[in-house]
Amino acid sequence: MSALKILSDYTSKIFYLLFSPDSNQLNNEFEDIMSNETDKKKYMEAIKNVKKTNKEQRVKLSSGETLVVAP
Repeated sequence: MSALKILSDYTSKIFYLLFSPDSNQLNNEFEDIMSNETDKKKYMEAIKNVKKTNKEQRVKLSSGETLVVAP
């Protein structure tokens, strides 16, 4: 019975790693965007435009980076 439990545990961990979102990698970047009012406003506007037009939007951040918001 314990072999099945171990196998089940490892299987669930593998599925989690394969199918979990990559939000952990983007947390710091997302926090930086949301903490800057200008970048936040540009980002939210780009999201609205993507929803309306279903076309990719590019946002120039205050750090000089370009953020791509895709449908």
